[in-house]
Amino acid sequence: MPRPPSPSAARPSGERPCAVIIGAGFGGLAAAMRLGACGWDVTIIDRLDVPGGRATSTMSDGHRFDLGPTILTDPDILRRLFLDCGFNSSDIPPMQSIDPIWTVVDERGRMLRLHQHDTVADVAAQVPGELRQWREIWAPRRAGSNLTGFLRDHLPAPRLMSWIERHLRDPRLQAALAMPAVLLGHDPRTAQIAHGLPEVMRSGMVANGHGLAAIARAMADAVAAQGGTIRLGEEVTKVSPHRACVTLKGGRDIEADAVILTAPIGRAVRKQRRSGHIGLFAWHFGTSGTTDLWPEVGLHTVLAPDDLRASFAALDANRIPEAPLVHLHRATVTDPSAAPEGGDTFCAVTPVPHLGHRHPLKWSDEAGRVRDRIRTRLETVMPGFADRVTTQMTMSPDEMRDRYLSPYGLAAPSLQPRVIEGPILRLVPGAAGGVAGALAGAEALVRWMPHPRMLATG
Repeated sequence: MPRPPSPSAARPSGERPCAVIIGAGFGGLAAAMRLGACGWDVTIIDRLDVPGGRATSTMSDGHRFDLGPTILTDPDILRRLFLDCGFNSSDIPPMQSIDPIWTVVDERGRMLRLHQHDTVADVAAQVPGELRQWREIWAPRRAGSNLTGFLRDHLPAPRLMSWIERHLRDPRLQAALAMPAVLLGHDPRTAQIAHGLPEVMRSGMVANGHGLAAIARAMADAVAAQGGTIRLGEEVTKVSPHRACVTLKGGRDIEADAVILTAPIGRAVRKQRRSGHIGLFAWHFGTSGTTDLWPEVGLHTVLAPDDLRASFAALDANRIPEAPLVHLHRATVTDPSAAPEGGDTFCAVTPVPHLGHRHPLKWSDEAGRVRDRIRTRLETVMPGFADRVTTQMTMSPDEMRDRYLSPYGLAAPSLQPRVIEGPILRLVPGAAGGVAGALAGAEALVRWMPHPRMLATG
């Protein structure tokens, strides 16, 4: 087991120990805030030109395209971050509950709306025949409350897809329960049930009106207010394995007392486990004159295939599913400024094969085909939308690889190397995954780090 970092050299009394954090995503920013609050001198280095990692945004003809996650689960962990670091409640980025959580539509056009506080009866009224199964899923999970709950809390958790198929038949409910895992980049056939909708909803689901990129900017401002440094547009190409030193592209070395990896670096990613991971394809598009159209399409809509398992089996064969699972985000529901007046901004995301197959798909050829299949699904809930599209962009596994150094273009790669010694530390996301997992991982990591007073020698 690696030891906590120790000072690289004797330092004068009062001089703060230095930490270099690679990656300005939510994990890196949270770690920097917590270390800064403890008295560390923190420097964050990121190859992108804005903070936020995957939770960044870009503008196109007046439309704001959110390139990363749009949902924050377990909002209390973000509130705790700011308060633990000495900030006031007014400094915490505003968050609003998502309701309905999702509108789910199957291939026959049947809609199911799931709300934050739905009772079993509420859902059963929309999906006849699923009452008993839905009650079992939402049963109390306190250990010992009943035999089922006790066993569920103490035995190894089943895989998410098997668990879903065992309890539910309706494709809308199946897709709803699997969707959180998919958005986290996990294959629901191998993901744990902790990544399913019931577990996620228990901790709460919120959004920021201006996108999660706005939360990342607020965290970056907090780091700066603490005296930390964020170096954007600079790439780390090497981390010395036995001392806290990073090498930037161009050859410059930066030494510290600890280096924390929260993002892939240069060629440090060599062997990435691909099983259980998927690629994601995102189609961002803006429309005009649509504000009052399609009122049933809210902030989040899920288009469910009739056979969810078959849809993911196609990825194993390096094929695009004929009936893809699609998640549609309509940003202008909570932020009208995300589009020019009268317009809307959308993002449609669907699982696709990653680049780790022997003969990976050529995305310069496949992007149009995937977009066409998404368009076919979207026309069932937004008829005629394609004629109103004024601007668009796509992100394929190729862009995930090139923009984020994601191996094989995976939507959620594991950081490498896995075993790190001495002053080189790796942030391990919490079980929740996503933004909440990154925040939890930073909290756990910094709790393990020594306080600067322990490193003082003068």
